[in-house]
Amino acid sequence: MKPDARICFTLFPDSGRTSPIRGDKYGCPLLINGSHYDCRFVLPEVVDYKLGFNYEVDVKFFRPDLAVPELHKDLPIELWEGRPIGRGKILKIYTDFQKD
Repeated sequence: MKPDARICFTLFPDSGRTSPIRGDKYGCPLLINGSHYDCRFVLPEVVDYKLGFNYEVDVKFFRPDLAVPELHKDLPIELWEGRPIGRGKILKIYTDFQKD
């Protein structure tokens, strides 16, 4: 799966999430400019993302045509699971979709 962007993030220790993100698949909406965009982490192996630590990961959006035009380097983002569970920013954009 070819990624659309690279993000860095920290999972909030007090978000209500009680366990790390573990496994070889993970997806959640990213809150970007007030809108939610569903994405999947592009994971080459099994991960163990612990609460309170910083991570970098590539993401693939289900609708890159809607999400990618909103992105720019250093844009703040939030990871959501019914509520914010982490915060980060856009590091790099791989896919080029232009705004109409």
